[in-house]
Amino acid sequence: MNFADEFAKLQDYRQAEVERLEAKVVEPLKTYGTIVKMKRDDLKATLTARNREAKQLTQLERTRQRNPSDRHVISQAETELQRAAMDASRTSRHLEETINNFERQKMKDIKVFRNSLYAPDYSSRLDIVRANSKSPLQRSLSAKCVSGTGQVSTCRLRKDQQAEDDEDDELDVTEEENFLK
Repeated sequence: MNFADEFAKLQDYRQAEVERLEAKVVEPLKTYGTIVKMKRDDLKATLTARNREAKQLTQLERTRQRNPSDRHVISQAETELQRAAMDASRTSRHLEETINNFERQKMKDIKVFRNSLYAPDYSSRLDIVRANSKSPLQRSLSAKCVSGTGQVSTCRLRKDQQAEDDEDDELDVTEEENFLK
């Protein structure tokens, strides 16, 4: 085999990886384009309903100012305002539910995409969590303990000494608090 053949294999492998990514990530994300367009239309409908409600309110106020004695015209304007308010609240609730559902679905899809790209490696994640949950002193002590069986007894002694030092520190703090009182 020569260099050109190896390089061609490498290019083929990379092209296969790109196609896999397109199939697993890009194609499913393309569907979000149509979903977002539909959500924009829902948003426009909500804004239109709110604008209609605001127009009805201003029209009611104008009617009250122009014809304060004409109860029939005022009641019609009030009825139109109530309809507009009901429509605005209904479309607002619908938009809110739609957004919440969209966000939930988006989070699920992101998890699926992430898991399809990277197989979960639970043992290494567990090691990372364990390492990050230890204090710096515990990490240094555990690193010293790993090196061999001859040092395990000295490591245990160091841990015991550390526990005693912690207890002494707590006693010193309580004695200082009592002294300051």
